[in-house]
Amino acid sequence: MTDKKIKFSIVLPAYNVEQYIIEALECLGGQDYPEYEVIVVDDCATDATGELAEQFAAESGGGKFSVIHRPQNRGVSEARNSGMDAATGEYILFLDPDDYYEPTLLSTLYAVLQEKQRDIVLFGYTEDYLDADGKMSYRVTKSLPGADFCGLCESLDEGGDNGAGKKDFADCIVRLERETMYGYPWNKAYRLDYLRDHGIRFPKITHIEDIMFNIAAFEEIASFALLPEVLYHYRNQGQVRLTGKYLADYLELQKTRIRAFLEQQCRWREEKIEELDQSVLEAMAGFYFRSLQSAIVRSISHGDGRREIFDWLEQEMEDPLYGLLKDHLTGGKAVKILYEPLARGRLVTAYLAARLIGVVQRFFPGVYARLKQNR
Repeated sequence: MTDKKIKFSIVLPAYNVEQYIIEALECLGGQDYPEYEVIVVDDCATDATGELAEQFAAESGGGKFSVIHRPQNRGVSEARNSGMDAATGEYILFLDPDDYYEPTLLSTLYAVLQEKQRDIVLFGYTEDYLDADGKMSYRVTKSLPGADFCGLCESLDEGGDNGAGKKDFADCIVRLERETMYGYPWNKAYRLDYLRDHGIRFPKITHIEDIMFNIAAFEEIASFALLPEVLYHYRNQGQVRLTGKYLADYLELQKTRIRAFLEQQCRWREEKIEELDQSVLEAMAGFYFRSLQSAIVRSISHGDGRREIFDWLEQEMEDPLYGLLKDHLTGGKAVKILYEPLARGRLVTAYLAARLIGVVQRFFPGVYARLKQNR
């Protein structure tokens, strides 16, 4: 154990978040651990985001807060990478400026890291669903019991410092993925030298940049800590988020991240994809068929005709990924009603379910949020 102070670098990629930026900076200014820097990356915002951040940095004093102004809007990946390049801390966090954070965020991380270095630390969060007026209509808490993996090694069965090998670690990652805790970057602290030494950066890709970054970040880590504490509050703003917009290649992007996850599990477990544990295939089957149903909803909303949708669905059923996962879909009533028709090839039923989902999403977002959690 050491009493050495650990410096944290906090990167906030900021684009048109004037409504939230001051609250985010005040959350960070109120941290009960003093050794940190905050780097706001103004991604050429068209509102007052950059000016408000500059004003806060000037008024706060002490040099903890700085602002990088990018001359062009290049997206969240490049903004985060710019912040990473400027960071001087031992650990780095990539937080979103339209969310908010517990004042004990950094002190909780320090309490773990001062005992032993970890390459990545993950913590719990809440997902706050907002209505059209910006008020919280529903909250989901995401947290798992604590776990610690130190000395992860090449061998599948050989344990590290705590007796846990890569298979145990792979099982833990599956649990995190099922709880939607693996892909986000904002519920994690990363050892900065580890990212730099391995050349890990946010990729230039739409919609799945977060999960692809984390798959790369977790690939070769030697140590990992999972904390049960809830330290982050994610505002899910529905249609304001990218998830509410039409993406022509939405399904292909989702399949890219599914394949990447499965391939990583194969490497860790030293198994072929068809030999993977049932829990892995069930987790990915759930994600795949939710994504497939979401693609139908998006197509309907975009104005695509029924025949056009059926044509690409019939093509999708020939995809090896569909064949791999169709017999591994599990879940409760929501799964049986909304997603099982797709796995069984009942396209008319799946299409009607998608139309129903679209109506519920649009007019009853709180009901839809609850429905998703009871899948």
